[in-house]
Amino acid sequence: MRKVLHFGILVLLALAMASCGRQQETPTASPAPTQSLSTVVPSAEPEPSATPAPTDTLAPSATPVPTSTPRATSTLQPTAASSGAGARPQMTAELAALVDALLHGNESARVAAAQQIAGMGPQAAAALPALAQALSDQSGEVRALAAQALAQVGPQAVQAIPYLIQALSNADAQVQAAALDALKAITGQDFGSDVGRWQQWWQEQSANIAADAGSAGSGAPLDFPVPTQLDAWEAVEGGYRATILVRISGGVSPFVVQHDTEASATTSREYPLVFVASGCTLNHTIRVDSSDGQSVSHSYWIHAPWCD
Repeated sequence: MRKVLHFGILVLLALAMASCGRQQETPTASPAPTQSLSTVVPSAEPEPSATPAPTDTLAPSATPVPTSTPRATSTLQPTAASSGAGARPQMTAELAALVDALLHGNESARVAAAQQIAGMGPQAAAALPALAQALSDQSGEVRALAAQALAQVGPQAVQAIPYLIQALSNADAQVQAAALDALKAITGQDFGSDVGRWQQWWQEQSANIAADAGSAGSGAPLDFPVPTQLDAWEAVEGGYRATILVRISGGVSPFVVQHDTEASATTSREYPLVFVASGCTLNHTIRVDSSDGQSVSHSYWIHAPWCD
C-alpha cells in the first residue's frame, strides 16, 4: 500500500514539473513583436528628395519666343546687319516679343508691334520672316506697316523682294504705295507699279543668285580690291559723277554694298558704285556684306582726275 502511494506521488510531481516547463518555453517560442520591424524596414513614405520640383520652375520665360517663326518661309535669310561687322542680325528679347505680338496679337497689338519694328530700322533685320508673313495679314494697316518696316530695314531685306512685288497687287492702295516705297528703298530700282517689270527684274536677279551659288568662288572668304582710281567720271551739275567698279570675290550673293552711309543691294560681283563728288581728294569707305554673314570694308584715297 505504501509502494502504491509513493508511486502516485512521483507521478504527480512529474506532471507538475512538465507543466512548469511548458510555461517557461512559451515566451521564447513566440515571434518577435511586429513593432520591431519598423527599425529595420524603411518607411514606405517618399523621402523629401523625391518631392516634385515647384511648378513655377517650368513656367515659360518672361520673354516669349515667337512660336510662329517656323511658320514663316525659310527662304528668307537676312544678310549681315550694317552695324554688326559681319555678324548676322540677332533676335533680341525685345524684338522677339514684338514678333510674337505681330503674329499672334489682336489687331491693335499687331499694329503697335509693326510700328515699333519699323522704328528699329536695320536692327530689325532678324524679323524679316515675320514681316514677310505680315504682308498677308488680314488688316490692311498691318500689311502697310510691315512694308514700311521692310523699307526701314533697307537693302538687307533684299530677299523679301518677291513678297513686296506680290503686295503691289494688293487691293489696298495704302499697301501698294508702301510696298513700292520698300522695293525702291531695298533695290534702288523704280519700275513704278508695273508688277510685270518688277517680276522680270527679280527673275534676272534670282538667276544671278543661282548661278553665283554654283561658282567656284562662292562661299570663300569675302573681299574686294581697294580702289586706286575711278573707272569712269563725268561732269554734272554740282560736281562730278564718279564710278568705281567694286569687284567682289568670295561670299554668297546677294550682297549689300555700302559707300559711307549709302547702301544698295546687288546680286552682281562687279557692282558699279556711282556717286557725285567734288574737290580733288576722294577719301571714303566701302563695305560689302554677304548673305553668308561675312563682311569686309576698305577705305580708299583717290586723287580726282578732274583736278589734273
